[in-house]
Amino acid sequence: LENFGKALANMNDALALMAERPLSKLERLGLLKSFELVHELALQNSLVPKDGTWQKMTDDRMLLNDDYDEEIADFVAERIVGHAKSLNAFAETMELK
Repeated sequence: LENFGKALANMNDALALMAERPLSKLERLGLLKSFELVHELALQNSLVPKDGTWQKMTDDRMLLNDDYDEEIADFVAERIVGHAKSLNAFAETMELK
């Protein structure tokens, strides 16, 4: 659970940067990788939010499994903002933050 909290914090740091300015390609890759890790750790630890957003997160995670595509990466990076709200609220209820 500690690793989930750390991965979520890293994702939040990247999102805070994104709110200030456009991310570089390398920073965006870090955001996407953090999202993938948060998703994976949530699955491994049965920390799946019950608010209906999990399927959307899983769909976006699956988009990243295919060959790397800049447009898909941009699309998912923007959607992570919404996913983060759900994940952070969930972490608060689980006292993981």
